[in-house]
Amino acid sequence: VEDVAIERYGDLRSFDDAREEEIELDRRETYGESYVGKEKPSGELFQERKLDHGIHRDPRASDPRDNPSPVREQGRLMETVEPTKTTQHLDATALNRLRAKMMKAKLKGSPEAASLEGEYNAAAGLMANRKEGDVVVLGVMENRMLAGGARSEVKPVENRRGRERGQVQENEDMSIEDMIVEERRTRGQAGGEGLR
Repeated sequence: VEDVAIERYGDLRSFDDAREEEIELDRRETYGESYVGKEKPSGELFQERKLDHGIHRDPRASDPRDNPSPVREQGRLMETVEPTKTTQHLDATALNRLRAKMMKAKLKGSPEAASLEGEYNAAAGLMANRKEGDVVVLGVMENRMLAGGARSEVKPVENRRGRERGQVQENEDMSIEDMIVEERRTRGQAGGEGLR
C-alpha cells in the first residue's frame, strides 16, 4: 500500500492527508449539515504512521507545513537588500537648489560640474513631464483677502445659505477706482501681484 501511495501521491504525508480528507467527507455525509469538523487535514494519520514505525519527532525540527507562519526571532535584525537606485521626485524648490549647486560648481571649475549638470538636466526633464498631482490651485473664491469687510471687491452671496454663513464672492463689476484701492491695499504682499 505504501509503495502505491508514494507512486500516486509523491510521499506518505500527502497520502495520509488525502485519507484524512476522505474520512472527514464521510463523517460530514453521515452526520449531516450540523456536523462541525476539520477545515483542513491535521496530520493525525501521518503522526500515527510515524509512531507505528517508531519514529519520534524531534521537538526542535519541524516540518514547514506544520507551522505555515513561523514566528521570527525577536531582537534580530532582518537582512534586507538595499535598492540599487532610489527614485526621488524633486519639487520646484529642490530643483532650484540643484540648479544653484550646478551653477556654483561651474563657476568654481569643480570636477563634479559635469555630473551635476547631467543630474540637473535629468531632474528638469522629469519635472517637465510630470503631472502635478500635489499642487492645489485655489480660485479667487478661496482667497483670504476676500473674506469679511465691506470692501468693493467682494459682494455677499444672495441666497439663504450664503446669508447664514456669511459667504462672499468676487465682484466682477468693480470700477477702476475700486481696483486701484485694492491694488494699493495689497501692495508689497508676497504673491499679491500674480494671484488676481
